[in-house]
Amino acid sequence: MANPSEDTKVFQFSYSAPAKVILAGEHSVVYDRHSLATAINLTTTCKITVHKLSPSNMTPSSARDERRLHIRLLDDDLSVDLALNQLFSFLPKDMSDRSLYESTIEAIAELCSDQVMTLGVMQLLIIPTTLEKQIPNWSSCPEFWEEYRFDVEISSLVPRGSGLGSSASLGAAISACWTRVLLEMDAVVSGNPAKFDHIVNDTGSWNQVINHFAFEFESLIHGNPSGVDNTVVTYGGCILFNKKTRDFQVYGITHDIVLVLINSRVPKNTKKMVQGVAEFHQQFPILSTQIFDAIDTIVLDFSQLVQHEGNSERMGSIMRINHNFLNSIGVSHPKLEEIIRIGDRHDVKSKLTGGGGGGYAVAILSKKKYEEKLYGDYLAQIKAADCEYLIAECDELGIRENSLS
Repeated sequence: MANPSEDTKVFQFSYSAPAKVILAGEHSVVYDRHSLATAINLTTTCKITVHKLSPSNMTPSSARDERRLHIRLLDDDLSVDLALNQLFSFLPKDMSDRSLYESTIEAIAELCSDQVMTLGVMQLLIIPTTLEKQIPNWSSCPEFWEEYRFDVEISSLVPRGSGLGSSASLGAAISACWTRVLLEMDAVVSGNPAKFDHIVNDTGSWNQVINHFAFEFESLIHGNPSGVDNTVVTYGGCILFNKKTRDFQVYGITHDIVLVLINSRVPKNTKKMVQGVAEFHQQFPILSTQIFDAIDTIVLDFSQLVQHEGNSERMGSIMRINHNFLNSIGVSHPKLEEIIRIGDRHDVKSKLTGGGGGGYAVAILSKKKYEEKLYGDYLAQIKAADCEYLIAECDELGIRENSLS
């Protein structure tokens, strides 16, 4: 019987990724217009500790059985201990065929008690196969796996299913941490500790790698994501995104505002909302095109405010106009409309954020007024309406390594 306490910690990495809020451009982005989103200071963190197995835990007959992957979801107090050789046996031979992933996910799900854990394990399996050209030792060198075990811990401040990018935040954090571990292990096995410094220490190259993997994770969950969520949580700041070209511009954030994220407590159904907009577009193609164009103008104007002004009142006003258009295409909800009206009565402008039909609304407040506690009545009314709220700030950082000293 293996005794993990005898194993030696070799190295440990921890990475965090922020959540996101769509400020403007929901739904119209699906029709090749722009969207504007910002990273916010709610994060998901992934920490991976690599242990070298002690000789007593690494007999020739048991080495393949003892290379373990131990995953803990700290927020849910869930954990699972898995054999890596069994997990890799689930992978399809043709990793380029995504239609084959479903059976792999089903096999992993039988071993895990949670969807987040299942998808996290799937991502841990996909990354080394994708990096095979960069880290050939992972499949060709037995020492790469058989001498080690891996402890993965995941925690998050991002509400699940909220439209705030919880899956993108999770995907980016796991991807960054596991990629760093794999690169480090390959460098150790190859005897060249500085082998991947040019990737890890180059922010542009590193973000590009992580953004790709985070998008792949989003694809596992959502099928055909726009790419905006993973881009925002990877790069941070405020991002103007174009789905058609996948081009984006990163803007610095304004520190003069705070965001109120208001949970309507109505479950959202993004797929239903997207289908509803598609039906509206099919029934009224000219009108819907004009609405999407108007929202695109709002997004571009909003991006100018972010770059040059940071005026909370003007930002709020343009958000409110955006909400009116979203309501006109049928993606609001009576509870969201109640939240918007509460804001109007207190001169706080807000809008739904994300897919709509429930979920969250977002309001922009003056940071100075918030610190002077001038929004007390407004926030009290939000609570009285049986809604929950979070206060968040824009986050200039995207994916970031955490100090473990």
